[in-house]
Amino acid sequence: MNLLFVNSSDSDTRRLLERLTSDGLSSGNSPPEWQRAQDESQLRECLAAHAPDAVVCDYAHPAPSGLDAMALVHALRPGTPVIFVCGSIGEARAIEALHLGATDCVPHSDLSRLAPAIERALRIARENRALAAARRRSQTQHAVARVLAEADSA
Repeated sequence: MNLLFVNSSDSDTRRLLERLTSDGLSSGNSPPEWQRAQDESQLRECLAAHAPDAVVCDYAHPAPSGLDAMALVHALRPGTPVIFVCGSIGEARAIEALHLGATDCVPHSDLSRLAPAIERALRIARENRALAAARRRSQTQHAVARVLAEADSA
């Protein structure tokens, strides 16, 4: 499992990783691999060099903002889940973030929800990839059947 953290504090990243590890989030028997981006340039570099399985982003991150970071993730790595860690942003902003494509919003005050949120996000991403692959196979099968039908009628 490869996680990308978007926040401005190395100590915050370490605290989140310690919490995830203590809550049992792992890749097999090893802790998750991870990178951290503090600004847009680093975020672009991390997204280009690594394919994160999920992005954990501080909603209140200053530059890029949490929402801007999520938009960049979705543009450069479509289908990658983004989980916001947030303070008291309020229900309206949390709902807005979900409508804009966040997979979840986990409050700083309840980090016990972070590992399950990541696990659920990874499961949903796997299911979405499987559905997309099934759709592509179905479209290919229909196209082949159409070509064969046209060849038979000719």
